[in-house]
Amino acid sequence: CIPRVADPVAGGLGGDQSGKVGMWAMAAKYNHSCVPNTVRNYVGVNLMFFATTDIKKGEEITVEYTPVERPLSRRTEVFAQFGFVCDCKLCEHQRNAPKERIELRDRLLKDFEEQQFPLLLEENPMPIEPVLEFMDKLNATYEADSPYHLEKVGLFDLLGMLYEERNMYREATESYIAAYQAAGGRNPRLCMMVFRALVCSAKQDRTADSRTQTRHLLDELVELYALRAGGDLDTALKMVAQDMALSEQGAALVDEGFLK
Repeated sequence: CIPRVADPVAGGLGGDQSGKVGMWAMAAKYNHSCVPNTVRNYVGVNLMFFATTDIKKGEEITVEYTPVERPLSRRTEVFAQFGFVCDCKLCEHQRNAPKERIELRDRLLKDFEEQQFPLLLEENPMPIEPVLEFMDKLNATYEADSPYHLEKVGLFDLLGMLYEERNMYREATESYIAAYQAAGGRNPRLCMMVFRALVCSAKQDRTADSRTQTRHLLDELVELYALRAGGDLDTALKMVAQDMALSEQGAALVDEGFLK
């Protein structure tokens, strides 16, 4: 059973969505960044933080207070409640981007989340074509050299799940990799989704062409990890292997020699 995404824009990246509430004194001291150097995860009653990049001694640890995939206008409203103005690289880039593009993107995202997505949820199975059409409209709002496409994370994640529902694992893998890339390689859950879809794809089709495609997709993932490893492919390969070993699906790919 593939769970539905409750928020197609946030895509589940904003932390715990179970409705549970708690207070962690140390974590409460961490400041926000829309491009944070950690992600958080809940293990029972424990709140765990995982580094998404090397953190130097004395460097501030940052987290996200609100899903950074949300439009700048909505994030700014949250920041105002906390009494600060975010000056991270993402916010600075979006403030300096052409205003008409940002406003159009905000309108498109709001309309999809509040109008289109609820209607799609009523259909079983949810159709893929309207999501792809919306992605095309959203793509047109980005500058060619834009380094941040975080608003796409939840949509690529949604597409991956829709493809999985249809046993289209190759397309699902490509969508999850696109989500992971749009997230800047900072989301371990998406990485696990990539491994799961890759394994399902490899099991579904064991031809030589399929193995070559699987290897190609893993190479793409290693390149994304290399961004976190300062360009060092050997280190990136070890990081991928370590993360893959955390899941039964990923370990299966390692056992089959896809990372050799």
